[in-house]
Amino acid sequence: MRDTGGALLSDEPTPVVRTGALDEDGMALPDERARASRGAWQHAIDDYLIEWGRHPEQLADEALDLVAPTPIAIRIASDLAMRARDNAWPPPLRVVPDGEGGIAFELRAGAVFQSLEVSGDGVLELLTFRDSKLVSRDPLPRVG
Repeated sequence: MRDTGGALLSDEPTPVVRTGALDEDGMALPDERARASRGAWQHAIDDYLIEWGRHPEQLADEALDLVAPTPIAIRIASDLAMRARDNAWPPPLRVVPDGEGGIAFELRAGAVFQSLEVSGDGVLELLTFRDSKLVSRDPLPRVG
């Protein structure tokens, strides 16, 4: 350490070494993680689900045989996203139209990938993959 007239300064800080054992989200305080989760869910609601409800035609393509999310799929997906936001569930990687009138929330945790799908008629299903292999396909009760 160097003496600079009453204040002590340390030598150059040790460079950060990333080990993969803990990421910045893991170091965040629970309140910070909850706020970040809430913000991510709100982004999905505002920037995707609401916009898809306002302008579903932007997602339809007859040439590619893509069907825009139905009003019921958007309503149920929105209800689900608001419940997830309010309960601080981990946010999805993506929120995507499935091309058949439904919407999928895609989530990943390590080697596990999940797709929570809301079909065009409002049926919910959770698909779970481990190392890219489907390990379960579970119907879920409707939200709201």
